[in-house]
Amino acid sequence: WGTDVDDAAVARAARNAAALGLADRARFRPLGLFDDATAPWLARVRPDVVACNPPYIPEPPARRLALVAGSGSDGAEHPRRACDVAADAGVPRLVLSWCSLGDPVGVAAHAAARGWALERLWVAAI
Repeated sequence: WGTDVDDAAVARAARNAAALGLADRARFRPLGLFDDATAPWLARVRPDVVACNPPYIPEPPARRLALVAGSGSDGAEHPRRACDVAADAGVPRLVLSWCSLGDPVGVAAHAAARGWALERLWVAAI
């Protein structure tokens, strides 16, 4: 299963799966971290792992962006939300990747509070 908030990305993923001969094994749907249907859908499909690469779009200091567009003032709202959604759905393993140095300690603490244990941490400076 694959999801994205962008309908064009969902369609592109389906086309790529078909081109690789994987259309019978790959399914895609438009769905995002902040959709109310995401956790119930994950609970129904029961994945063994959720891999999430949430966007990093910092909010300007003087104003708040919509939560879907921004990732909070510290750049870490999307990873925290991914922890919440996966925990609410009962997903046994979560892989987070995000391009931000925004509050990794806070994200790890939030993940621990939701029942996740940090198994690996990779940091790459680009």
